[in-house]
Amino acid sequence: MKKIIIDIHKFGPLQEVSFQVAPFMVFTGMSKLGKSYANYLVYYLFTNLLDLRECTKLFEPLIGKEPSGSFTLSSDFLSTYLHDNVTAFMRALLGDPTIECDVDFRFPEFDEPLHVTYQEVAATEEETEKRLGNTLNISINGKEVSRNIIINTAFTVGEYCQMVLSHKLLENFYYHALIFPPANGALINADYSLTNSINRNGMYGRFLLDNEYCTSIKVTDEQSPYLYQIKKITDGDVVKEEGKEFLVLDEGKHVNMSAAASSIKEISPLLFLLKNHPGANAAICLEEPEAHLHPSMQIQVADLIAECINNGFLFHITTHSDYFMDRLNQLIKLGNIRKKDEATFKEYCTRNGLSEKTFLDGDNVKAYFFHRDDETGKVVIEKLPVEEGGIPMKTFYETVEKMRKQDEQIDEMLYSLNASDQ
Repeated sequence: MKKIIIDIHKFGPLQEVSFQVAPFMVFTGMSKLGKSYANYLVYYLFTNLLDLRECTKLFEPLIGKEPSGSFTLSSDFLSTYLHDNVTAFMRALLGDPTIECDVDFRFPEFDEPLHVTYQEVAATEEETEKRLGNTLNISINGKEVSRNIIINTAFTVGEYCQMVLSHKLLENFYYHALIFPPANGALINADYSLTNSINRNGMYGRFLLDNEYCTSIKVTDEQSPYLYQIKKITDGDVVKEEGKEFLVLDEGKHVNMSAAASSIKEISPLLFLLKNHPGANAAICLEEPEAHLHPSMQIQVADLIAECINNGFLFHITTHSDYFMDRLNQLIKLGNIRKKDEATFKEYCTRNGLSEKTFLDGDNVKAYFFHRDDETGKVVIEKLPVEEGGIPMKTFYETVEKMRKQDEQIDEMLYSLNASDQ
């Protein structure tokens, strides 16, 4: 991934702070300091690069209505567009029409702008007889392609440019930006009258559309490589039948997903995605993946996310869980072992029943710790070093130490009181 910097001048509790985007992003720290806001900014970025509906808006000012034309897409244009439209996007996403959102998006490694020319080519008589329409010859920085026109010229040019742009910046092909917000399980199999009343541009409206995609069955002869992990997490399977989502237990019993444990409901959109669209190469905005999960299941979900990343997915998450962070650190250590001695790594995976993609490459991880400056009281986004031993877990260690001292004091008082009673 090319370097992408997000500079926040003002957005909720965040003022004059910055962070860099990465294939796997972890935002951690105390509550109410803006971790989710930072996460949603990454979602906004990926949505504009990957979501065809949003990306079409990006190219609309550049592409005319004529059958031929040319334009240049530079990093300055992209940065200006993202800056100018982020406020409206966030107000709709968060349902707050008054929130201020002054944010810049920088692309220091954008390099050469995209110089685009396009020319519509009329279908031949033979092509017309075969019900083939006109085509477009598109050239981007001298590389030419021919595309069938979909909907109209502007849409076709925009679709192809979006693919080239996302590959230029992300150095891979990604097809979707998905959001799995907190407490999304309440909307699983919800009554139509409820879901239909939700703003489609809001966070949960976008989730409903994303979940519809995740639960749709892609016709394929290949089985998902994630079936073992799905079974391990659910002790069964997830299916959609007659428009409803179900948890299918090992003995074949179908449980309406709305009646399943909250841990399964919350993670079910990701499980459906990986079962039905394992090759989707999506960018996933995930809030607190540890929510409602027992520590053992948190480890399983961390392993699943690591495998997804190694198969081409992008993840940006918030977390408060020391168990989850501990597992991420173990996965980073395993990634370092794999680099140094692959045979030792493979032996460990075999011995522990793990996929050989259960590791994290520290070079693909960015971790940020949110805290307040002791002097100014302003929120600071501190970049945490991803070291050989993983990510330093500052607040967790501080909390554990505080609890240990309190435990010693309480035990001492209890011991004294028991001694005085004798």
